[in-house]
Amino acid sequence: MPHNPSLVTHNGGVRICVIEGDGIGHEVVPTAVEALRAVAPDLEFIPAEAGLECFERRGVAIPEETWTAIDGADGILFGAISAPSDDIPGGTSR
Repeated sequence: MPHNPSLVTHNGGVRICVIEGDGIGHEVVPTAVEALRAVAPDLEFIPAEAGLECFERRGVAIPEETWTAIDGADGILFGAISAPSDDIPGGTSR
């Protein structure tokens, strides 16, 4: 995706891809979104998923639709992801 220093999309709004991820991301990201909405109500938030919980549910840590959401966003708000303590089938975190 080309760098866009103005962070403005075609329609004039700023699009933020929001990825809570795992663990504490579920707690801190919604609070961050709430704070951003308070100071910048015109931001558009696009939810997406990634992380160990996503991998366990879907077999992939970053689904294709998350990459698509990232590509279409002007910025990303990312929480946290977990790594398994043991090797898991299909995992390549080491």
